[in-house]
Amino acid sequence: MNGREPRVTVVMITHNRRDEVLRTLEHMVALPDAAPIIVVDNASDDVQLLRFPTVTHRWN
Repeated sequence: MNGREPRVTVVMITHNRRDEVLRTLEHMVALPDAAPIIVVDNASDDVQLLRFPTVTHRWN
């Protein structure tokens, strides 16, 4: 980020789309002004975010 507050936040909603989510996250974090990303997972059977150690995992 360039020191400014982000103007957008990306929200991804997913269910059992591991490969697509990982590919999209790789592209998103590579952007020069990467926005904050929230991934909402609807109880997927596949493990999605283990490749992104900076992601905070929260389950209710």
